[in-house]
Amino acid sequence: IFGSVAAEKSFIESRHGEFLSPRFNFRYFFSDNLRLRFGAGKSAKAVSLAYIYRPPAYDKFLRDSVLVEESYPQENPDLQAYSKAKYEISLDWRIGDILGVSLTRYYSESSDQPTGVGYPWGYDVNPDTITEASYSIYQNRGWSKSGGTELAIRTKRFYNLQYKMNVTYRFNHTGKKGLNYDSMPDTSWEEIWYPPYSTWREKVIIDYQLNYISKRLGVWVTLDIQQIALDHRKTIYNSNTTTKVVNDEEHVFHQGMTYWYDDELYDYGSRWIFNFRLSKSIFHNTELSLYINNLLDDRGVWENPFTGRLSEFNSSIYYGLEMSMQW
Repeated sequence: IFGSVAAEKSFIESRHGEFLSPRFNFRYFFSDNLRLRFGAGKSAKAVSLAYIYRPPAYDKFLRDSVLVEESYPQENPDLQAYSKAKYEISLDWRIGDILGVSLTRYYSESSDQPTGVGYPWGYDVNPDTITEASYSIYQNRGWSKSGGTELAIRTKRFYNLQYKMNVTYRFNHTGKKGLNYDSMPDTSWEEIWYPPYSTWREKVIIDYQLNYISKRLGVWVTLDIQQIALDHRKTIYNSNTTTKVVNDEEHVFHQGMTYWYDDELYDYGSRWIFNFRLSKSIFHNTELSLYINNLLDDRGVWENPFTGRLSEFNSSIYYGLEMSMQW
């Protein structure tokens, strides 16, 4: 009933879409020390004005021996906001008064995100046209799926010490619907309109924290350690293929690939980062903190196995003093 009413009459006049954002949360206690939590919801995301009012595309060509420049609009005033559905379920377990454990599984997806879509010059006049010049507008054809599992462990404070650990596995899969336009296809094996690729990314992150509090001295010391135990990325192609020889070796190329290794699995390896913080209470509701981030100055250097290029995942060591006050 509600759907038919909403379809006939808008609650708010909005050119960029109207959305309901329902949320549902549920908790069930098996005992005082064990509980189940569940949540589901849908949220709307606004689109950037830069996506709606994109600058025009330009093309230069010769006409009667004269160099001519033409512009083509790339605006899409009817671009819609998009929605994202989220689901989460958790199990919390308190083991006596010494240990707390939480296991959480979460998932979210969206099917109407703004993404750039290419077209041949003059497509809006004649959809069958084929031109080397092309333009791109943002349309609601992007999709994403992401999720993960998180294990959180926290101990009771013993002799002013407390230990926390979080182990998280997460993934992200993104792509777009429809077809990509190829302005210069090799007609022996490529198509003018071909299926787009999607990107898969997954990580395992382990966070450790050890903190010490001395009420007598008014001192709080924290050591945070983050380990990236697994970091993978892969581009998935569904387009036509051919075989090419590169450096005396045969490789399979999909349409849309630039290099033979574009569809290979990228393994970024494992890396660590250590952060240190020392806080001291100096006045009532006032504390002074010394922080050192990337304590060991480990840049997390990774060498690309296909090109030999080096990349740094961690910023260099940086430190400073910070004062905070509360009234």
